[in-house]
Amino acid sequence: RVTMGPRKRDRSKTPEVPWELLPNGNSIGAAGHSRSRSHDRTANGKNGTRAPAPAPAMDPALLAAQAAEVERDAWRRLVILLAQLKGDRKVEQLLREKHPELLQV
Repeated sequence: RVTMGPRKRDRSKTPEVPWELLPNGNSIGAAGHSRSRSHDRTANGKNGTRAPAPAPAMDPALLAAQAAEVERDAWRRLVILLAQLKGDRKVEQLLREKHPELLQV
């Protein structure tokens, strides 16, 4: 048995990805690929099951409150992400060029 010394690994040649092509958290599962086959069978009415009844109309004030909460949460996540990326030259350059209002956040 021949033993060789540690094998040297080359760095990967990963290309840079433009910011516009990076996925955001809202796009995961949007295409409907997360459903299982058993869910599809029940949605088609097989196995003696019915589709769920439509949801009742929501109160507009409740919808506005939920939308405000979602927006507040999104801003909180953005501020945390910007704090994590502070000092990154590429990120700060992007903010200067595209979103100067976020430089002081």
